[in-house]
Amino acid sequence: MPEKISVIIPTFNRGWCIGDAVISVLEQDYILSAHNDISSNQDYTLSGQVDTLSDHYNASSERNYNVDGLVKIAGLLKSNINPLVEIIVVDDGSTDNTHEILKPFKEQGLITLLKQENKGVSAARNLGIRQSSGAFIAFLDSDDLWMPHKLSCQMEFFEKNPQTMICQTEEIWIRNGKRVNPKYKHKKLSGMIFEQSLHLCLVSPSAVMMRREFFDIKGFFDETLPACEDYDLWLRTSTDMPIWLVDKPCIVKNGGHNDQLSASHSLDKYRIFSIKKLLEIDQNLLETDQKLLKTKTASNTFSSISTRTDSSSNTLAKIPNIILTSAQREAALRVLHEKCAIYSQGCLKRGKTEEAIYYRELAEHEA
Repeated sequence: MPEKISVIIPTFNRGWCIGDAVISVLEQDYILSAHNDISSNQDYTLSGQVDTLSDHYNASSERNYNVDGLVKIAGLLKSNINPLVEIIVVDDGSTDNTHEILKPFKEQGLITLLKQENKGVSAARNLGIRQSSGAFIAFLDSDDLWMPHKLSCQMEFFEKNPQTMICQTEEIWIRNGKRVNPKYKHKKLSGMIFEQSLHLCLVSPSAVMMRREFFDIKGFFDETLPACEDYDLWLRTSTDMPIWLVDKPCIVKNGGHNDQLSASHSLDKYRIFSIKKLLEIDQNLLETDQKLLKTKTASNTFSSISTRTDSSSNTLAKIPNIILTSAQREAALRVLHEKCAIYSQGCLKRGKTEEAIYYRELAEHEA
């Protein structure tokens, strides 16, 4: 039985591109592959009817649809509403023409539009997750685009690999209107990728899809982080969960514009925060673990925590799972030390002496 997918699109002052992002979701062919009783002759895309996404696959241009054009597009798509794809756009306090761009899609029932005060992309995604109803969750950044086969490609992967909790696809990179090749360090990997993910983010929000229960296991995006919130979640994920790669380009990742969060400086500061946080959680659990192993009454403690065998007594004790293996902990400490040392030097060059001292001491403490 085909399952419902909730697509969450956070946006802030992206009136220049949000229309294209929404259309790329409305053009998904998932309904055709999911419903055998639907005629294959029925056209669920805008091809041949209006100028839409094809020019974006090789180059990107910032287009501003007029309202009449958007009304026409929304009207054409109304009869092809996909009951298996729920589109939730979360407007994170936009002050531009975002609402005007989205209005035709909302009025035709093509999207659910949620609004909030400007709280950041993490809060926007989290709101979308909580308001969604799909068995699967997918994200699309409002400056990126999906190819028509994106959802069907990943759902096929989930069907063939029912134990999979999360996967992502390959992507095409566009920078300032020109296609570029990602650097080797950005190469996407598949499976257990924790140690490689410590250095930089290897999972794209626009390329990822997960089962709904993923968030019960791994939690939500950290709303205290103004950037690298995706790095933070994928790092938590990859400690003990494989992130699989569908080795097929399914998204167009647009970059080079001024309002990109990933283009901001000092991103390593937030990566340092995430690694430090993970190590602190791990240390707290490790200390609790060691205390419980020494306590005869451990079996009556932490009843909600998973059971493991205490081999020294051959009894079952309720003790918390250790997040990191010894190798993972060593790798995290090593990368944290490297990033703190480099970031501290950068602070000194910019005259931020107090900040430089903090990160230098943190590097020395964690060495």
